[in-house]
Amino acid sequence: MIVAYRNRLMAAFFVAAGVYGAAMMLFILAFAQLDAADTVEVGFGLGCSVWSIARLSRCGVYADDDGIRILNPLTSTRLRWEEIARFTHEDRGACRAERVDGSAVKIFGVQEPTWKLRRSRSTQAAVLIDRLNLRLAQRVSSVA
Repeated sequence: MIVAYRNRLMAAFFVAAGVYGAAMMLFILAFAQLDAADTVEVGFGLGCSVWSIARLSRCGVYADDDGIRILNPLTSTRLRWEEIARFTHEDRGACRAERVDGSAVKIFGVQEPTWKLRRSRSTQAAVLIDRLNLRLAQRVSSVA
């Protein structure tokens, strides 16, 4: 069973922005007289809107029994549970999955707005990271 760990409010925002952008671009295509350059620009806007719905709204961590898949805007990283040291929630920037080799993978779908001055342990991102660390600890203890 796959469990998703992601900021649902951020996902809803990207879906709403994508639907709004797509509707605007389709309205422009339907009712405006466009030359070739304008059509390319509107097509680009439509593509960005679809990308917002199809990719940005799905960003997060997807965990199953074998490991996790971190879906970011431009990349998708698959890690086995044995490759993960811990999940971190930093004061600044995106949350991270730290590998046992010392490298880290940013998690775009688990973050808080940057306008907040301080992150507390009760934020949605902190709760998601705590749940991921708990699942990692359970997985490691069941293997040992």
